[in-house]
Amino acid sequence: MASRRLWAKADLELGRERLLAGDAADAGSAFASAGRWPGVRALARAGETMSAARAGRRVSETLAPETLAFVPGEPLLVSAIRAGQLEAAGALADVLRRSGDLLGGLYAAALAFEAGDESAARSAVAGSGVPFEARGLGVRLVRALQAREAGARTLLLDRRGELVAALPASDSARPDADAAPLVAGVLGRLGAVPEARALRLTIDLELSRAAQLAIGGRRGSIVLVEARSGSVLAAVSDARTAAIEPAAAFEERREPASIAKLLTAAAAYRSGLDADAAISHMTCTGVARYGGKLLWCAHPGGPLAGLDDALAQSCNIAFANLGVGLGAARLEDEYRRWGFDAGPGALLGAAGRVHTPPLTPRQLADLSIGLEHVDVTPLHAALLAAVVANDGRLPEPRLAAGACGPLGLSSERPPPPVEREVIDPRIARRLRQAMEAVARGGTGAGLAPTGYAVAMKTGTASEPGHGYHVNYIGFARLGETPVAFCVRVTHEPTSPAVTVSAHEVTRRLLQALADRSRGPRAGF
Repeated sequence: MASRRLWAKADLELGRERLLAGDAADAGSAFASAGRWPGVRALARAGETMSAARAGRRVSETLAPETLAFVPGEPLLVSAIRAGQLEAAGALADVLRRSGDLLGGLYAAALAFEAGDESAARSAVAGSGVPFEARGLGVRLVRALQAREAGARTLLLDRRGELVAALPASDSARPDADAAPLVAGVLGRLGAVPEARALRLTIDLELSRAAQLAIGGRRGSIVLVEARSGSVLAAVSDARTAAIEPAAAFEERREPASIAKLLTAAAAYRSGLDADAAISHMTCTGVARYGGKLLWCAHPGGPLAGLDDALAQSCNIAFANLGVGLGAARLEDEYRRWGFDAGPGALLGAAGRVHTPPLTPRQLADLSIGLEHVDVTPLHAALLAAVVANDGRLPEPRLAAGACGPLGLSSERPPPPVEREVIDPRIARRLRQAMEAVARGGTGAGLAPTGYAVAMKTGTASEPGHGYHVNYIGFARLGETPVAFCVRVTHEPTSPAVTVSAHEVTRRLLQALADRSRGPRAGF
């Protein structure tokens, strides 16, 4: 008898393991085998019922309360929904609902709404006793129903299904009250919205909240972009900036400053000049003359060890030397290749500009380090980092991922990314190495959490009437996805003050990204 019990328990565990892995057929066989032994028959029967439902078959059995803990319902529901198997999810939710599990009632109502049965969803919310407000999915359902009752034609959802805005039959989109501060300027960039019950945006409200918290009491903007797809995950600004320029993440133009040194290095490699070898023969004394005019570094860097060293300490002299040697035509061409001067319709209208052609050696030196002659928006600055992260390809940024169900539980396949090659992948990898040196021991040292890999470049400048500002760009990973970022902090009175502020903001942002990258959510 003892051996029979052991075999039965082994079959039960195998069935549970296979069921949670999504293999309903093998799970059902294992549970059927376990059901031959009287002592575990109830659990085995529950397992068979849930296996049948996970396979998409409607079943009439009701599970005893003590068996629900053995075959956990929500992981099965989540796995079915994420696999796009809504029939299976509906069958699972129906079993749980009839068995007295309130979670089943919540998912059943949500799936009914997703399938277009709004009356069933309303009835469930009105009279089922399910505590909808206690779960994220329930809150989403209630808000979506309220928006539809208020006349919404199309619901705009974030990438996880959270309500961003409601689009009525006419007029412009009405942002959800909670999401409104996070999508200032975003909705106006969508263009024509297709006829659909719902549209999934690329925006991630959870990441957007984290970015806005990272800004804190400072003035500025943060943009996060998936480096491969161009999906804009966050584009937020502080309240004072947004009040003046609601779409500051797309429109606010400032000098790129030292982040432009990436383009100067790329131009050198494109011309056949090994930037690393050339810089290794340079010495930074802290100041140099170009056309008789002085250009300063933050400090004398001494003999330079190459590209990594020069980028890490952000030596102005090294990159000015490169740029002046290359000449204006090559440098301006490099900027254009990275999206500058692309016109008002490119990069969601956020393309930077070389607004004043350099005519003298000093002007060319300035352009080589991103000053005086050029401007960049926060979105475009993030895309510069995306080029390096994406093996040299510039993704066209996008805000819409495609039509979806009104709770985001189902969706069309997103369109393939639109991208073009900017630099050879080998050059991109070399620049990535140099950006890693910046984060490891240069001007970006100590900003990333321990053990969280980041590559970045810092840039600091001042402009009359605007005080000091920074552009900190880089990339890190969210799971397996490289995400490029731009942190822009503005309106600080001095260079040390803006550096302190930018360090605070960037540390908070990178910590939030590291926390988020540790694993996906368990449910909806």
